[in-house]
Amino acid sequence: MRPSNNKHSTMLCRVLLVLMNLLLFQGYEAQNLVPNGSFEEFEECPSTLYADAYGLSSWSSSRFSVDLYSACGNQFTGIPSNSFGYQEAFSGDSYVGFGAFKLFNPELKEHLLTELISPLTIGETYYFSMWLSPGEAERDLGTNGMGCMLTNIPYYHEFDGIQFVGNPSPLDRAMISTTDIITDTIGWTQMKGSFVADSTYQYLIIGGFDVPGGNDTLHLRPNAFSGEAYYFLDDVRLSTDSVFAYSENPSSLKERVLSEFVLFPNPFIDELMLPIAVEGISAVEFYDIRGARVHEAAVIHRRIQGLGHLETGIYLLQLIGQEGTIGYSRVVKLE
Repeated sequence: MRPSNNKHSTMLCRVLLVLMNLLLFQGYEAQNLVPNGSFEEFEECPSTLYADAYGLSSWSSSRFSVDLYSACGNQFTGIPSNSFGYQEAFSGDSYVGFGAFKLFNPELKEHLLTELISPLTIGETYYFSMWLSPGEAERDLGTNGMGCMLTNIPYYHEFDGIQFVGNPSPLDRAMISTTDIITDTIGWTQMKGSFVADSTYQYLIIGGFDVPGGNDTLHLRPNAFSGEAYYFLDDVRLSTDSVFAYSENPSSLKERVLSEFVLFPNPFIDELMLPIAVEGISAVEFYDIRGARVHEAAVIHRRIQGLGHLETGIYLLQLIGQEGTIGYSRVVKLE
């Protein structure tokens, strides 16, 4: 009897340990280290260009000046129609725009700066993403080199009524930047990448950066020639959670996307079931606690089968419907 009791006790302890870890994992929420990442918070609706004039919360110019656009703006600063094109917001009702390249004066690239919600941790892997779309109405070029840099220096550049003054951010220090030219003027294109922090960086800078050998360009409007590239920017994310950072769902839908669905049994061994009330889920993606996708399974008659090969541990499930991610679930896999 003693060996049986010991085996039972060992299994009970293992289950309790996994459940405790699950509770901790359930208490975790993906955090965007970028404040006001979809540019929804500002002091007043923009009526002319230059975002700083309207108190864009948590952001400031770091090299020349960016522009704020909102659904509450006018013919020059509105959404979807404005001075630089016609584009709906990717997330919410606002976005910003910046000059990414000027053929006759490459020094005039524009940057914007924000202080991160918390400094980075040395040795930690971080995942970055943002959404871009060329503003083609007044500019004819597409270019590469849009990206971000992390820094401990709060570079700033502001207009004093006569000229720009301050300490503008450098052009050659992008930590992540586009190598391809983003050309889709109808929709939005996600730019993303990851890095391991080598310092406790406090500031994020976004804009157009120099590319070794020179920026490449492409004419988006063959019958026009301004020699300039301009891009709309929306939904900026920086997180230790790759699933959150790389999600293609607008952050304005965060509450719906991050809603929890209870799957059972939990913990599970080789099969999971969706609740009867849940409809429209056709597939489930499994992510480990490091954010790596390890498995994808189809949902057949509310059943998710063939899971016995997964390693014991905690998983974040992304539930996929016809229109993309519609929810998450956190589960424990037993032996």
